[in-house]
Amino acid sequence: MDGDFLHALENGKILEHLRRTNKLSARKWCILDYDFETLILQFYALGLIKKSDRKKPLTDHAIYWTLEKKGDKLLIKLRAVYIRLAA
Repeated sequence: MDGDFLHALENGKILEHLRRTNKLSARKWCILDYDFETLILQFYALGLIKKSDRKKPLTDHAIYWTLEKKGDKLLIKLRAVYIRLAA
């Protein structure tokens, strides 16, 4: 299942589904808290993110996340613009 999720993410199928179901548009989009937490949990389970070691005030109970190397590579792969050079 993890491989299926990564494959769908890499091929843009998740964004395509969100656009098709009107949950994502070019102008505005919204992710419910429950769905956001599910995405964070999935990215964490796939080893794409980890809890940050960032120092914060004692009154700050928020959880901060940071990219793992695997997540950084995937992000670059997903956002990279490929230019085909003439051979």
